[in-house]
Amino acid sequence: MLVRVIDVETTGFPPDAAVCEVGWTDLIIDGSDIEIRPTLSRLCNPGRPMPEQAFKVHGISDDMLAGAPSPDVIFAEVMTGADAFCAHNCEFEKNFFGGGEKPWCCTYKVSLVAAPDAESHKNALLPALLGITLDPSLAEPAHRAGPDTYVTAHLLAHFLREGIPIEECFAISKRPRAVNKMPFGKHKGMALTELPVSYLNWSVENLSAADIVSAMKRELKRRSVAA
Repeated sequence: MLVRVIDVETTGFPPDAAVCEVGWTDLIIDGSDIEIRPTLSRLCNPGRPMPEQAFKVHGISDDMLAGAPSPDVIFAEVMTGADAFCAHNCEFEKNFFGGGEKPWCCTYKVSLVAAPDAESHKNALLPALLGITLDPSLAEPAHRAGPDTYVTAHLLAHFLREGIPIEECFAISKRPRAVNKMPFGKHKGMALTELPVSYLNWSVENLSAADIVSAMKRELKRRSVAA
């Protein structure tokens, strides 16, 4: 099985954002044998100027994207040859790339099950917490699509070698995670119980992350009952 670990860099947060870079690292799973292949990445033209806030995160400028192909061209390349896809918090990637009917693995959700007591479940911090050795020249810089998939691929390989079958990773990834705080956007880190009603309603109508939308709906229902 070829599991393609992907990551996208964007002009911001969905729904008003576009992709400016796609990276991927393939895992070949053959029974107990796991091969991590070299990382690839492609810049792509999002069709809009790069906001300063996004540039400060990933360092991708308008000049770097001049003449780059559209995201659709890169995503067609990403589809070729993959049996499944993987990302760390794959709900974000799925806002931009659905992957057809192929299954997804979310290493973030798997890490919550496999390492519930970890101090952090962030992609950049988990390897050190789990004792995973990485090549710094391939794992950096953070917040670039290629290096981020290199890290995520090693996380997935670690979980597989620890005895979690890939089928179980797929199953875990389908389940909603417990969402108590907004994980991204202008209200990042804020408890759902503190979010404005207008933002809860906007999230339900516009976000595609099923676990977040479900949590927003529960919070709206809780407030309605409390009122």
